Amino acid sequence: MWSGRVHEQLRPDVTSLGFDLLWSDVCIDHTGYEDPAVEQRKLQRDLRLLRMDFATDPEDTSTLIHLGLAYYHLGRFSLAREHLERLLALSPLPGDHLRQVYGVLTSISMREGNYCEGLATLDRALAVFPDDEHLMYLRAECFYELDRYREARTVLGQILRGVNQQQYRGGVPGDIRNLRAPRKLADICRLERDFGQAETLLQNLLERFPQDTRSWHMLGRVYVDSRQSQKLAGVIDRLRACAQGDVFAELLASLWHMNAREFGAASEAIERLIGLAPQMPMPRILRIEWLTHTQAPLTARIQACRDLLRIQSGNQEARQLLARLESTVAQWG
Repeated sequence: MWSGRVHEQLRPDVTSLGFDLLWSDVCIDHTGYEDPAVEQRKLQRDLRLLRMDFATDPEDTSTLIHLGLAYYHLGRFSLAREHLERLLALSPLPGDHLRQVYGVLTSISMREGNYCEGLATLDRALAVFPDDEHLMYLRAECFYELDRYREARTVLGQILRGVNQQQYRGGVPGDIRNLRAPRKLADICRLERDFGQAETLLQNLLERFPQDTRSWHMLGRVYVDSRQSQKLAGVIDRLRACAQGDVFAELLASLWHMNAREFGAASEAIERLIGLAPQMPMPRILRIEWLTHTQAPLTARIQACRDLLRIQSGNQEARQLLARLESTVAQWG
């Protein structure tokens, strides 16, 4: 029978009744939460119902994981961590649902800017699920954010060379090996200034995923960094036909103007970009860089840091810069 007020589960488990579970290659994309307003309404509804289930049975596995997920998506990370860690303590056996629990706990650490903490969580997770692609990819992401590119490359290589295995993939991306891992590897090549390899990897990806906005954007970043204006113009034109392409096209233009020290054009592009994507951190990061390069007043730079931290509270570089700027203002009155 179905159990639970929300995210209903079959209870008892079908395998305990003598039935077999069969694997399928079908990948289901859950698109019911694409509209932010709809997502918030559904999350608040789910939270109310899950709290009722929690009051009845505070040790139910399904209730704990979905409470943790709801709090996570609402940005209430301390409560999400509390419920998910409780679930780990109550689950001595490595059930497949724990893959997602470890993944969300790692994502919380990453959102808070605590990438070393994320790696520690992944050490625990990969000891139980050593071949889990999503957990391995998160490990590569943590190394990437810590500028430990060689280690990130190693993990991405393990993903790309691995044998495709049948494993639980609930609530995680289904395109890690085919798209996300090679795309991340290409970005590492760019950062290491191996522009030829980065370009080749991204062009191969775009042959298979011609509408992938992020791959086009990363290819544009390659041309920004290698100062290839004509190729960049072609990418920008192509981006405008992709989902959210206008945003990423404007981002590339902003980066180009900043690198070329065309600060007037950069300022205009950055402000347009913030208007197009007010919740996107990168435009506000570029605004801080622009204010620094143009030696803007300290009060303007402080406000820009606060604006960024309002939407990306885990940005440790912005937090450190803000502390230095505020200290300078206090010192000089």
